[in-house]
Amino acid sequence: MPTVPPTHTVQPVFTTERWERFCLQLVALVTLVLFALRVYRHGFSGNDVALILLTTPVLYLVRLSPISRTRDYPLTFVAPAVFASLLWTNVLVASVSACLATIIHSRSTDPLFATRRAARYYAFQLALSALLAGAVVSSVPFKVVPSLSALWSGGMATLARETATLMGMLFALTSLALATLFYLPSLTRSRRKRKETFRFLRHKTLVHLLGVIPIALLAPLGASFGAIVVAPVALVLTFAAHSLKLRLQVETLKEQLAVSEAMGEASVTQPEELTPEAVLNRFLTLGRELVSADRAIVWKIDDGNNVLTPITGLPSMGLYAGEEVVFGEGLIGHAASRKTPRLIADAGKDSRRGKREIASGAWLLYPIIVHDRLMGIGQWIRSVNHPYSEEDVARLNALIPQAAVAWENVRIRETMHQLAATDGLTGLWNQRKMTQVLREEMRRSGRYHRSLSVLMFDVDSFKSFNDTYGHPQGDQLLRNIASILRENVRTVDFAGRYGGEEFIVILPETTKDDACRMAERVRHAVEHYATVQIGGQEISRTVSVGVASYPEDALNPSEIVQRADEALYRAKRSGKNCVIWA
Repeated sequence: MPTVPPTHTVQPVFTTERWERFCLQLVALVTLVLFALRVYRHGFSGNDVALILLTTPVLYLVRLSPISRTRDYPLTFVAPAVFASLLWTNVLVASVSACLATIIHSRSTDPLFATRRAARYYAFQLALSALLAGAVVSSVPFKVVPSLSALWSGGMATLARETATLMGMLFALTSLALATLFYLPSLTRSRRKRKETFRFLRHKTLVHLLGVIPIALLAPLGASFGAIVVAPVALVLTFAAHSLKLRLQVETLKEQLAVSEAMGEASVTQPEELTPEAVLNRFLTLGRELVSADRAIVWKIDDGNNVLTPITGLPSMGLYAGEEVVFGEGLIGHAASRKTPRLIADAGKDSRRGKREIASGAWLLYPIIVHDRLMGIGQWIRSVNHPYSEEDVARLNALIPQAAVAWENVRIRETMHQLAATDGLTGLWNQRKMTQVLREEMRRSGRYHRSLSVLMFDVDSFKSFNDTYGHPQGDQLLRNIASILRENVRTVDFAGRYGGEEFIVILPETTKDDACRMAERVRHAVEHYATVQIGGQEISRTVSVGVASYPEDALNPSEIVQRADEALYRAKRSGKNCVIWA
């Protein structure tokens, strides 16, 4: 008996998570080796320990004021602050303080970093940049400037400035190179990821320029001037931080405005073809440009039974297709009942997760509300290694109201079209809609050389029924017959009220023989089940049916209806309650 070889799951060799882990391990190892060599050659004094205890809190405080944030990194002036520490202390103090301040902050309850790995990598990135810059430029003659007169005389001040500028350039280039290394997988992925990465690197470069350059220019003042050095540096950095923050906020507002305009255009263009799914797909596409997501889904609430169901998703609804969530229950139901955005770091471990709720990864749940009425929930999902933050919520604040209005507009438009095409009594399509459908189906049948049949029904002796039992009972009889029609036709067929007591059914890709068999089935069902309770008695009526088919009986819509109508009246004259074909 032959044996079946075991199957093996092929794991991808190159993944973002593996690359980030490799970069962290490599940079940490190089940093520790350089640090050990530095300690071995120059020693580590008690004065260095005291400086570390003073410098670390300062760097920690700088960490608490981000200019902006990206998916992984916060943009702050920590790098310039570490460079300043490198100038006025020493390499060991600067590297150790940078590591400690960043790692301590990443362990706090509200970390700026999206992942612990990104925080640790940034800590070793700053330490390695300080070690390499200090190794190349072994000594900086800041304290050799004896007085202000010597400072302004030129020589020593120029040397100090040039040396500090060289160190600043080495520090900045090393830091940017290491950041690029960490983000390398993003440069080989989608266009959106590349754009996001390049924007981050551009902003990071701007942060280094605004922070490092003024510190290098003020380096000749030396540590002996104390407050004179600190005050202008702090002033310049504060002004630069404020200017940069405003610039980044303007860029963010421009992005949100562009997204809002695109969402608005999507709600008013192509009014005849636009569907709620099309609008929501556009909304999800724009939303994924603002917040990174592996999957995005919109859940629609059914006002009748307070149940949320997924209506569309990008790239698909995946395992969530066909799921139902009760309002107020589970993660999605709870977010719907609160009507406020909710961030979930790990949906699989959240205490509010429902017993049967599919939940994994980091979630961002944002209720879609218009005129204080909940329409649904927007759900964005990605890895637990990259949980969502309040800034992700802020990016969606301009998009969600636009999406809600666009969705409501399309819903109202569809409702109006539905009402305009529906018969008010029976709920079937009206004559105008059926004429339009017949025209389209006959055009399709002619293009693909397929058969098409039309059934015309007429309620037998309906006028006498109305005269005897009244019009309300006649209306009930018509509703019962319409219900029987809906139950007996296929999902691809079209049933409508043609006027008065007449009904029409359009059967695409159906021959005359098959159409006659369906007509007989409906006639039999009406004969036995189309009854009305009157005075304790069941009063019933029958129908006569005329059948015509394309192409043997007619070649255009008006002609095929006429042939079916003629067959119907022959059925009437033949004793009623029968099927006659053209």
